[in-house]
Parts: sequence; C-alpha cells; structure tokens
Amino acid sequence: MHSRKTVASDYIMAAVMLFAAVGLLTRSGEVSKGIESGLEVCAGILIPALFPFMVLSGLLSLTSAAHVLSAPLKFVTAKVLKLPDAFGAVVLLSLVGGYPVGAKSVSQLVRNGKISKETAQRMMCFCMNPGPSFLITAVGVKMLNDRTAGIILFLTQTAATILIGVFVSLRKKPEHTSIELREIRGAEAFVEAVSGASSAMLCVCAFAVIFSGILPLVESGGAIFLIRSVLPFKESVINAAVSGFFEVTSGCVGATSGENVPFGLLSAIVSFGGLSVLFQVMSCFRGTGVSLRPLIISRVLHMPLAAAMAVPLYRIFCESKAVFSQPVKPIPFTDTRSFFIAAALLCMCAILTVSMRERENH
Repeated sequence: MHSRKTVASDYIMAAVMLFAAVGLLTRSGEVSKGIESGLEVCAGILIPALFPFMVLSGLLSLTSAAHVLSAPLKFVTAKVLKLPDAFGAVVLLSLVGGYPVGAKSVSQLVRNGKISKETAQRMMCFCMNPGPSFLITAVGVKMLNDRTAGIILFLTQTAATILIGVFVSLRKKPEHTSIELREIRGAEAFVEAVSGASSAMLCVCAFAVIFSGILPLVESGGAIFLIRSVLPFKESVINAAVSGFFEVTSGCVGATSGENVPFGLLSAIVSFGGLSVLFQVMSCFRGTGVSLRPLIISRVLHMPLAAAMAVPLYRIFCESKAVFSQPVKPIPFTDTRSFFIAAALLCMCAILTVSMRERENH
C-alpha cells in the first residue's frame, strides 16, 4: 500500500502535469516565445561564455596539469578542507569552471568508489560555484556593461563558497584516500575534452531552454501577481527574483535590465543558481544515492553571505563610477538570427556527443 505522503505527492504531480498541459494548449504562443528567448540566451550568453571554459576544464582534468595544480594546494586541501591531497585540482576546477563542473567531478569520484556518499555531500557544499566566464563575461560585460561588477561578483561568490567549505569541514577527520587521475596526451585529450564539453553544454542549454518555456506558464498562472500582492517590492524586483528562482541566466537578465533592482538581489540569484542548475546537478548524481539536501542548505546560506560582501564593494567601486558616466546598458540578446544559431549549435553538440559515444561502443 502507498503511504499518505506518496499518494499526496502523486496527486500534486498529476495536478502540475494537468496545469502544464492546459498551459501548453492555451498559452502556446507565450511558451514558444519563452523557448525562443531561452535559445537566444544560449547563443548570446551561455555558449560563448561557458563552452570554451568547459573545454579548458576538460583538458586540465585529462592531462598531467591536474597533478601540477594539486601540488601547491595540498595544505588547504588536506588541512583545511580535510580531503586527500590529490583533490586540490577537483576543488580548483569546481571554483573556476562553473556550476556543472564540480558536480560532474564529484559524481565521477563517487561512481568510481574513490569517496563515500557522505564526503560527496560535504564536497558539494563548496564544489559548486558560478565561474568567472559567466559572471565576468556574461553578467559583468554583456549585461551590466561593467567588468568590475562581474569581478566583484566572482570574488565574493568564491569567498562565500570557500568560507562554507571551511565551516562544514571543521570537525571532520582528514582523509588520505589516494586517487589515480587518468591522463591522456595529444590530440586525443583535446577530442575528449571537446566531446565532454559538448555533452555538458547540451545539458546546460536544455535546462535553460525548458525553464525559459516554463516561466510564461508560471506568470500566466497568477503566481507572480499573488507574490506582488503579498510582498511590498517593485514589479521589476519580483520578476527578477521569480525568474532567477527557475533559471539563473533569465534571473540575471531580469535583474540587470529591470529598473532599480538592487545589486544584492543579483548576487543572491547567482548564489542560488536556480532550479535549472539544481536539476543539472541532480542529473550528475543519478543512481549514486547522494543526497542533495546539504547542497540546497549551503546555497540558502550562501546567498546572504555573498551579498553581504558584494554590496559594499559594488557601492565603492561601481556606483561612484556610474555617477560620472552615462553607460548605455546593452541588450543581453542578439538579433532574431540567434534562435537559428543556437539551434544549429545545439544540434552540432548533440551530433558530436552521439558520434563519440558510438565510437566508444565500437
């Protein structure tokens, strides 16, 4: 027999599916525009900012560079984070590679039996961080037209992540498990790095697109109107917060294009990452039994911690500069051709991923 909790969750899921079906039938135009907007975000922001860095991260993890990077980090890795010495490269790549890089690395260690589920859950509290390519290039340069603001976001996000990592590791005993990092040389490493980056990029864009399509359904369902009637915030702030709850890039676009949206909200949006990023992480840990509850708790704590550091720095280095200049805030999207460009790029990523997997099977 099913428990009452299971039955209730089944009814809730059925209601959500019914609402989605009705929404797709009655709001097909709005959903289509949301999908197009998501594809434009992929072509104009996500792919240019993340894909080259994902390839670089793949090369670092596949070559002997990982050993070189781990060496100077041994003290921090072993004494502060209470992890094996060789995990330094994993932590470093997690901090600078962007949201999915840490999840992919940690989940692979779990699947290979190199770490326990408990250690993986603790590592995910500090191995998930928005990378510099997204924060500095996409948010800072393309959305805010201010590289300094992007640098402030990256530094404060990383500092908050490290502080949380130190906190969750305080009473842990040092681990000395050794891991063997697979090394590939020459063109083979580059081919595998591009293939892995294509697969990861396809997953990132897929979640970004689907949540961009979900947002119009949420808006048409009256959720945003209900929030506006309850909370005493401006419409632009609520729109950015709701968008960021579902998808981080859409939230950043809303926060940077809306009027009088506080910088602290933008910091909180990139701290949480949105449901889109959480589902990306969940996809990495499928079948491992690793709980994501510590990760979610750490992201909730990460938001005020990072914002408390980011807001004063922004006021000192960016707001004073804006007084003497009149920058024109760029539109985050490209022209209408972005839809077809993004679709073509995603198809190329899918073809490359499938062809590489078929080659491995043979």
